[in-house]
Amino acid sequence: MAQDYQARLAQQAQQQRKAQQQAELARQREARHKQAEPIVNEFTALCRKRSLGMAGYRDSSSDWKDTPQQLREQVDNYNAMPETAQRRVLAEMKDDPAKAKGIADLLQQRTLVRSRNHDFGM
Repeated sequence: MAQDYQARLAQQAQQQRKAQQQAELARQREARHKQAEPIVNEFTALCRKRSLGMAGYRDSSSDWKDTPQQLREQVDNYNAMPETAQRRVLAEMKDDPAKAKGIADLLQQRTLVRSRNHDFGM
C-alpha cells in the first residue's frame, strides 16, 4: 500500500516536471517568435512589394539594386514558392534565431546602403 502511494507520488512528480519543462519550452518558443516578428514582418513586406512590382522594387530601380544580392535572391526565391512553402520558411525563421539573425543582418545592410546613397543624393 505504501509502495503504491510512493509510486503514485513519484509518477505525479515526474508528470509535474514534464509539464513544467513543456511550459518552459513553450515560453522560450514564444519569446523567439516575438523577437523574430519584426524581422519576419519586414521580410514579408519586402517580398510583397517585390511581388507586386511596386516602385523601388523592380529590377531597374536603385532601391532594389541597393538590396544585398543574397537578400534579393531570398526574396525572389520566396516569391516563387507555393504558399505552403512560404509559411514553412516564415515558421523556420521564427523558430531558428540564426535564420532570423541572418535575414535581420541583410535587412540592416540594405537599410545602411540605402540611407548612405540617399544621404549622398544618389
